[in-house]
Parts: sequence; structure tokens; C-alpha cells
Amino acid sequence: MTYQVAVCDDDIEFARCFSGRIQDAFAAMGVKAQIECFEDGETCCQAVKKREYDLIFMDIEMDSMNGFDAARQICFYKERRELPYLIFVSAHESMVFDSYEFEPLWFLCKERLEELGRALRKFAGKMEARELTFSFREGRSFRSVKIREILYLEGRGHWIDVNTWSDRFDIYGSLGHFEKELTPHGFFRIHRNFLVNMAAVFSINKDTVTLVDYTSLPMGRDRKARVREHFLTVNGR
Repeated sequence: MTYQVAVCDDDIEFARCFSGRIQDAFAAMGVKAQIECFEDGETCCQAVKKREYDLIFMDIEMDSMNGFDAARQICFYKERRELPYLIFVSAHESMVFDSYEFEPLWFLCKERLEELGRALRKFAGKMEARELTFSFREGRSFRSVKIREILYLEGRGHWIDVNTWSDRFDIYGSLGHFEKELTPHGFFRIHRNFLVNMAAVFSINKDTVTLVDYTSLPMGRDRKARVREHFLTVNGR
């Protein structure tokens, strides 16, 4: 697997040198990476909108669109299956507190880039978790699906509708069984008939949950407070 990485910094000389350092750090981990540099936030945002990146190193202090504004715009792409992980880079360590709003994977101070290896190891661990799969039994065979691809399960008596980003299929079983199996992976029973991947939730409304593909699902009246609490926990709020 080759990671797709973007480096956004208006100091293009620093960006090139830093890209080489990132490439060397990945190579030391036995990992391949394709790195692309951008001189400003607008260009970076346009690129992220058009293609998939796994990781973005974002300088904070840039002319026109600063790193925080660029990160805010990228967050609007929530309907994407996965947003890229974000690492802020700055010469001013005090800006780490302002970066918390965006829940970055890491904050790198330009004067202490020796922390890059730790940041990339954390990133690699997160990416491995994204590749975890779950096997659903279909008769005498099994269908494996990446957990991050599952949006929600809907119970219909003794049958379960499994809804993913790209597919929908039926399996025999109970929602309670899959609740036990998938809860450790971030799923939550929002209604007696619906088990939802909380990473796929865009917003919590009065009586419904809206997913990132704009699907609207009902919440059980006795579950609303717990659903909201779990959503806030997942999103670090």
C-alpha cells in the first residue's frame, strides 16, 4: 500500500526538504508514500476535493488562506468516506491550543521535527485500523466487509439489512448478536431496529440521526440521550 500524502506550506523550500524527511521516515518504517506539495491552502483544498489523500501536513501561518481556514474547508468534505488525517506544522508552539478545534492527529513544531517519526507511527496505526474487516455469514459462505465501509444495520425480524457505502445485502440473524460484535468497533444501537457506525454519523437531530450519505434514521425515544452522549464522545467534544 502506498500512502497519499500532501504537504501544504507557503515556504516551498521548507516543503521540499520536509517532504524528503517524511519520505525517509516512511522508508525507515518499510512504508511507501507518494507526497505532493502545495504552496497555499486554496490549491491544497481543491486537490483534496478531487482526490483521496491519507495524510495532510498543514502549515498554519500562510497568506490568503491560513492552515486553520484550509482545515475548516476540508472538514466540509465530511460526506467523503474518510477525511484525511491532519498534522499541523508551525514555528509557533503556542498555536497547538488553537488547533484542538480540528482534532489533528499531531502538532509538529518546526523547531522539533524529530517528533515526526512518532507522528507517522501513530498515523500508520490509524490506517491499519481502517483496514479491519468483519465477516458476515451468508449460508455456507462468508462475506468480508471493511468495518469503515459499513454505515448501518437494520433489523427486520430474523433478517438483517447490511448497508455499506457501495452495497446492500441481507443476512439471517439477530441485531442483538451484531450489536455485541460491532460495539467494540464504534457501533451504537440508536433504535431497536438500527445499529449504526457512529463514525458515519454527520449530525444528531431532534428525533433522527443523519449519516454522511444523508440517510436519515430514527432514534428510539429512550436512547436519545445516550446516542448524543456517544456521538460527542466519538467526536471528542
